[in-house]
Amino acid sequence: MAAQKVIFHGPAHTPACTVETGPAPEPGPGEILGRIRLATVCGSDLHSLSGRRHHGVPSVLGHEAVLEVVQDRRGDRALPAGSRVTFSIIDSCFNCDRCSAGLPQKCRQLFKYGHALLSNGTGFNGCYATHLVVRRGVHVVPIPDHVTDRMAAPVNCALATVVNAVSCIPGNENIAAEFRDQLNVGLESVPSDVTARNHGNDDDVTGRGPIMVQGAGLLGLYACALLRERGYEFVYCTDLNQDRLKLVPRFGGTPVLAGKEDPEDSGKEDSFHAVIEVCGAPSVVPSGIRLLRPGGTYVLVGMVHPRSQLDIRGDQIIGKCLTIHGVHNYAPWHLTAAVQFLARTAGRYPYEDLVGADFPLTEFAAAAEMAEKQVYPRVALKP
Repeated sequence: MAAQKVIFHGPAHTPACTVETGPAPEPGPGEILGRIRLATVCGSDLHSLSGRRHHGVPSVLGHEAVLEVVQDRRGDRALPAGSRVTFSIIDSCFNCDRCSAGLPQKCRQLFKYGHALLSNGTGFNGCYATHLVVRRGVHVVPIPDHVTDRMAAPVNCALATVVNAVSCIPGNENIAAEFRDQLNVGLESVPSDVTARNHGNDDDVTGRGPIMVQGAGLLGLYACALLRERGYEFVYCTDLNQDRLKLVPRFGGTPVLAGKEDPEDSGKEDSFHAVIEVCGAPSVVPSGIRLLRPGGTYVLVGMVHPRSQLDIRGDQIIGKCLTIHGVHNYAPWHLTAAVQFLARTAGRYPYEDLVGADFPLTEFAAAAEMAEKQVYPRVALKP
């Protein structure tokens, strides 16, 4: 069986990426060989391609995808060939101090899909390829039949990260709690009756103040939908791009043009229960601090790059008794909760519209160029 992969040689290399054809890898004991049905281009990969983020090379980029099982060698937990699954972007030991503290995404022996060197394992470590090997112990979640590939492809990065971010807001800590005890199972099936279940939404948030989401990209849109489903009546989403803001009402949020949310104009200073930053721009933080009420929570997600110096003072945080959470990636239980949420709300939000045109692997450069233009929240590769 032949396979292809896009090899990233680094931004200074000409060309930066080449397509290599060879035999498909053989999965080892406990591993899964999957055929990539659809992959989506994450903004972090664009940072690697442009040199805005350091990335080891050579490697295969890409970590958002839907897999079709070709061969599952996990024994009694094996899924039949043809099953559609998503998978955690991280492989953790679950034994070190960081894993034990509930941060497997910061494992001391961390392996991360789309970031590993070509020499690590089979070399099929990224989603810009026809196949991928799911390593032993990596968390895998089947995708329900009614959830399409276009809906599901970004779930194992953007949506799972948003679930983690929302869990940092007081009153939402239990959003994925029901799945954490199942961690050692390694495979959580999404039941067919998801529409009839509550999924950890036991807390009453209706009396809490509004929430501001900073950034109307994919994470921001997911955050709007998730917060509305959690019971928040007022969810605002701000962005500089008016075209991106057009999608916000379709996902339950109220769009606000960046700059117009300033408390001096809106009278909303000291009134927000929480602010979630998913835009990656440090310039929005002073406004977020002003918007938060005393005792509020600021969740920082998007500024995963070195150009993120913040212009805030300690007294602004201390004087309002604010809590600031940094969120990077997610734990396996957040992925299961994300698939549950997507399955439960697939008919309520236009998730398919978040993914634009499909490109073949041989046109990866064109796909990346389209993704940089931000015409769509995501651009897809269909090997």
